[in-house]
Amino acid sequence: MREILNRQVRKNFEVYLFPVEEQERVVFQIGELIREGVVIRVMESLAVDDRASLEKLLTNAQTNEGLVIDFLKQKVGNIEEVIEEEIRLFKKESLEFMGLTSE
Repeated sequence: MREILNRQVRKNFEVYLFPVEEQERVVFQIGELIREGVVIRVMESLAVDDRASLEKLLTNAQTNEGLVIDFLKQKVGNIEEVIEEEIRLFKKESLEFMGLTSE
């Protein structure tokens, strides 16, 4: 999921405006915030057993991100749409927090 998020963060946020040495950190931090939103949203829609399975995948340091995505695609189906919606929501909330609008 991190690879998808990193790609989407670079696409949707103007990280190139940051100094080169800061860009990776910014992408990672924004990606983690969005990832948390995705996980919370997905957890709410899963059955109890599936929640436990996802938690296990997410907390296991050996878990490949591809396994997480495969699990989410199987259980949620439209995980790419969920990620895109969370990115839009994060962007909108960030702009509102800074007193800007997302027109």
